[in-house]
Amino acid sequence: MDAPKFIYHLRKKIEKEKNLIATALVDGRISKDDYDKSIGKANGFTIVLDILTEMSKNLEDINDN
Repeated sequence: MDAPKFIYHLRKKIEKEKNLIATALVDGRISKDDYDKSIGKANGFTIVLDILTEMSKNLEDINDN
């Protein structure tokens, strides 16, 4: 698998996991004890998504040249 496809796949997988956490928080399926851990995990996913988005932009720029 080439790098852009891998980054796209990883980004989609992380987005799905982040959405699952957000949905669980809204629906109240996460206990109070797990709340802080889930919020931290979701914030970490957001950071990773930002990094992957920037990486994919940079790869697109490289491939265009």
